[in-house]
Amino acid sequence: MATEKIVNPLISVIIPVYNGEKHLKQAIESVLNQGHDFIEIIVINDGSFDKSYEIINSFKGKIRAYSQVNSGVASSRNLGISKAKGLFITFLDQDDYYPLGRFNNFLKTYRKSKELIFIGHTQYIFEDEKAKLRWPNLPKDNITFVKLLGASIFHKTVFTDYGLFIPELQSGDDIEWFYRLNQSGEEINKSEDVVLFYRQHSSNVSADKKQVDKYLLSSLKYILDAKKNIPNNKN
Repeated sequence: MATEKIVNPLISVIIPVYNGEKHLKQAIESVLNQGHDFIEIIVINDGSFDKSYEIINSFKGKIRAYSQVNSGVASSRNLGISKAKGLFITFLDQDDYYPLGRFNNFLKTYRKSKELIFIGHTQYIFEDEKAKLRWPNLPKDNITFVKLLGASIFHKTVFTDYGLFIPELQSGDDIEWFYRLNQSGEEINKSEDVVLFYRQHSSNVSADKKQVDKYLLSSLKYILDAKKNIPNNKN
């Protein structure tokens, strides 16, 4: 893949929102507080019926906002990608937030690197002890490397070459997408910096283990079905 070399490439941050009134303001502000002119924020309101719209509207002039009938997070991400003007694209869930300096080291690395995918470390933020029990294997500082969309930055051509998210997957669309990326063999620039605060609370999808297992199985089934449909080129 060819890439453009410019000093400060525009970065599009896509934030899908569905009834995110509790943490949405902090999420958006964590991007605005980065203090860079080369970041655009794209918020997709996915049919929210709480106060999300009012919160989004309060940032008028600072973000680009779009609304759609509730269609799921994958559809929201895809819409955001279609609207993005940036050379690079990243994501932020409505209840997560970025640390200050999120993009500084990325820019330094980008100027020296040919990689088109950058993934940093994630720090889990727990709102209660019950949420913490769901992640018993985390280090004491709650910092780990995990392939999360919010901890990643992708050159826009990655989505052209490897496709968008699958709207039929209600959750786990990111698992399926990262599987496709892994299969591609595309090089990933791994950063030791913490680039995402990943909030865990009782309203997380991951709080419902049965639901998580259901979504995971749906994602794995989609992957297996896709593999079955790949023509066998062996003679």
